Amino acid sequence: MPKLLNRLNDLRNNDVIADVDLQFAYFLDSQYTDISAEVLLAGCFCSYLYRQGDVCLPLNEYAGQQLFEEGQNRHQLKAPDYESWFAVLNQSPVVGEPGEFKPLILDSSARLYLHKLWSYEQILANGLLALSRQQVTGINIRLLSDGLNRLFRNEEEHINWQKVAAACSVRNRLSVISGGPGTGKTFTVARIIALLIEQAEEKGQPISIALAAPTGKAAARLQEAISETRGKLDISPGIRGTIPDKAVTLHQLLGARTYTTSFKHNVENPLPHDVVIIDEVSMVDQALMSKVLNAVRDDARLILLGDKDQLASVEAGSVLGDICLNAQNRYTGEMYQWLEEVNIGLPKDKQITGDATLINNITLLTESYRFSEHSGIGRLAKNINDGNANRVLELLTDSDEKNLGFQQIHDVTGLKQLVKQNTRQ
Repeated sequence: MPKLLNRLNDLRNNDVIADVDLQFAYFLDSQYTDISAEVLLAGCFCSYLYRQGDVCLPLNEYAGQQLFEEGQNRHQLKAPDYESWFAVLNQSPVVGEPGEFKPLILDSSARLYLHKLWSYEQILANGLLALSRQQVTGINIRLLSDGLNRLFRNEEEHINWQKVAAACSVRNRLSVISGGPGTGKTFTVARIIALLIEQAEEKGQPISIALAAPTGKAAARLQEAISETRGKLDISPGIRGTIPDKAVTLHQLLGARTYTTSFKHNVENPLPHDVVIIDEVSMVDQALMSKVLNAVRDDARLILLGDKDQLASVEAGSVLGDICLNAQNRYTGEMYQWLEEVNIGLPKDKQITGDATLINNITLLTESYRFSEHSGIGRLAKNINDGNANRVLELLTDSDEKNLGFQQIHDVTGLKQLVKQNTRQ
């Protein structure tokens, strides 16, 4: 048994790593003779990082660093330097290049993956890109323009990004709509559904729309929001009656099976729906979203809603945050001109030259209709999202901020008392 396995056993005995991390290292050692300690360490650390929410081990970030930081110093293990670590991994029979079937995959950017996580990432990326490159043809521009004007406010001082998101969702196979609290995500998607049904009815074609969310509670909220909103829309009774009123969990949508991670609906048996709308996407992890992309038909629309600045999913992979990482509400010349055709005029600085991945598929809802960006809550939210801790504390302790307050808690007992007090209120 390599000395490293003894040290990993110590980490497990001290609850620094989990059984699955240790057993993966044992598996590699049992399957491959003369495996190096550097490879075993990388494999174990990949598994460890996965449980922390990371889908890969970037060698340049961890090379030469102490690993398993929460362990006592005597239990910590130091990673090799970058050049030697990369070289030994690159030459190991345990590690393959992208596309190979090996336990670990090392890509050209020196990111080391567990094979299943690399596979999930490829399925997800390829699925998103394939949908993003498709546009819907045969759109009735006059009908769409009329619908947009009926269902959305015409704002002279500000760009109505809800309206832009709706127009893009009608044209694109893939639409991603991100916005913070009060920006009107469900307000917008209810109107998108109405616009899509109007287009389908004008063509005399039925349209199947699925509403889903990652949890039962989130699905219930989406269902309630759509039901409340559809009665207020300026649409015909026939269109109103066609808007779906039931939302399900993603596992229900895909058809979860007992004792397996596979689903009823997949690439061989895709979902029957023409439109799949998923709310609270920030809660969806990489593995589950890859299953969604596998199951959505090539000719269907996928509309993703969520807040990119919310906490990441419980499992590994911050899908929505990664998709929206460089989003700026800017569009290619082709999309810019098409938006003008449906009477949505944008400033010239919203048009880019050339092309960029997913740029026409993402809309950020930037205006909160629940509170002003200049209010205390608005400024607090912005600084939290920006990671400006000092400014957050300044706002919370500012006596002039009437809607904000700061209460220092010194121990767990004080926290429990505060929770009980506010629960009673």
